[in-house]
Amino acid sequence: MTIKREQSETFHASSEKVVEAIRSALANGEASYHYHDAVEAKDHLGFSAVVRPSWWPLLASTKMAIRLDPNNSQTRVTVETRSQWLVVGDIFNVYNGYIRDVLGAIRPRVKGHA
Repeated sequence: MTIKREQSETFHASSEKVVEAIRSALANGEASYHYHDAVEAKDHLGFSAVVRPSWWPLLASTKMAIRLDPNNSQTRVTVETRSQWLVVGDIFNVYNGYIRDVLGAIRPRVKGHA
């Protein structure tokens, strides 16, 4: 069984600015986990990475996909997480947390505060 979570957010910025924000967010990671094996699509409208916790190595790594959908002066970003097949539940809401964190890291970078 696999747990899949997905969430979208629209940023009022060009896709170029959003792509830069995503690159920075993935490169910096979070306090309790890092993004490994990050790959950017050739068209710059998608990213994939593996979320690997640093504080508890027994916690399984998680695949993350980020898709961009540019539309005039705004860009919709959709983040999806997909657990390893052996994970049967998410009682601590970890996968939605990964999505919230990456969108939260992108937000100030798009606005130019980070």
